[in-house]
Amino acid sequence: MDAGCRMHNTDLEEVTPEALHEVISNYEKVMELTAEFTSFTQCRAVIIMGSPSDQGHAEKIAASCRLYGITPILRISSAHKATSTTLDIMSEYEADEIPTVIIAVAGLSNGLGPVLSGNSTLPVWFMVYSSFPQLKCFVVIEKVINCPPVTDSNIMLDMWSSIRMPSGIGCATVIGADESALCAAKLFASQDHMIFGKILTHQLNNLIKLLNNHLTCK
Repeated sequence: MDAGCRMHNTDLEEVTPEALHEVISNYEKVMELTAEFTSFTQCRAVIIMGSPSDQGHAEKIAASCRLYGITPILRISSAHKATSTTLDIMSEYEADEIPTVIIAVAGLSNGLGPVLSGNSTLPVWFMVYSSFPQLKCFVVIEKVINCPPVTDSNIMLDMWSSIRMPSGIGCATVIGADESALCAAKLFASQDHMIFGKILTHQLNNLIKLLNNHLTCK
């Protein structure tokens, strides 16, 4: 076997100090070659809540983001009651070069996401939040301002204001905290290979579960 290929002590014909030194040297070469293969993920999700009452759901989003290596940052600000403060918070994250997605979590009226999106070049996820768990959803908003008076009694109607947009807007709806984190991860995947790999792992785990369930049903 070629000396440069002997990377493991089981490949050695005889264990000697020289041979061990060769193994160490080869591992050091591999370490140098792969030093830049992996890096710490710097992508972040800024989760802005309209009020403290939204924190429980925001924490679920943050936990899902961490699974993909996305750094979550939780902030609280009302676009209706403190618009300038909300925009100031957003500007903090536009000033650097860290890839950022804004996730807006707001109850009742869906003003937070549209205000952020209408005044930012960052991708914004807007959450329509109510006391009905099945109606928690995220809407990707770009350059949109909408302020529907959403309540628990009319959310099935008013949610359309976050879905049915004028031409040229482009809005998508995603249900659930886990799914919103996955979508944020996919936004980052094209520029962060670590997140890309975590998404592939997530998809592989889904496939394994399906195959195991299929075998169980036989």
